[in-house]
Amino acid sequence: MDIQEKANSYADGKANEAITKAIAQAYIDGYKDGYKSGQENAQIGCNDAEFVDLGLSSGTLWASDYLRDENGEICYFTYDEALQYKIPTIEQYNELILACLRRGFKDDLNQYSGVYFLGVNGTMMTFNKTGKIGFNVIMNQDSSYFWLLNDNKANYKTSACLTSSSNSKIGVFCGFKLPVRLVR
Repeated sequence: MDIQEKANSYADGKANEAITKAIAQAYIDGYKDGYKSGQENAQIGCNDAEFVDLGLSSGTLWASDYLRDENGEICYFTYDEALQYKIPTIEQYNELILACLRRGFKDDLNQYSGVYFLGVNGTMMTFNKTGKIGFNVIMNQDSSYFWLLNDNKANYKTSACLTSSSNSKIGVFCGFKLPVRLVR
């Protein structure tokens, strides 16, 4: 083996070693970033969520409240941000509407405050009014909105909209911010 062949053999070994180390380090960095992101998301209240069993035939449990920050304020998310959480599907929302008794409730000033659902097993859950945030302004303040998981490819995504007199699914621009209600 001449000097050129020895140099090529040595270089091949070193190149493979360097590539292997770089790929391993990229994996470690990605793992650490993913773990950090998961920890930050967990701080928004996912681990602290309480779930309500309304006796639904699917066995779906609904979070007793919207996701809230450390100060107790409702968190608002764009649709893409909401996808980080286990949000209800349209089918789960339809089951909630069809299986439970729904009634609006008012505050001391006789103004709409939200909706409660009475489950088939007698358990109750409330949805306080939330509004939606678009252009940094809370709009439709007399409604209870939250994102629903859907496969709509357009920029308008399906959300739940509850008022004292109706329950519906409406398209909301995906860049607006709505609360998140978890299911499991």
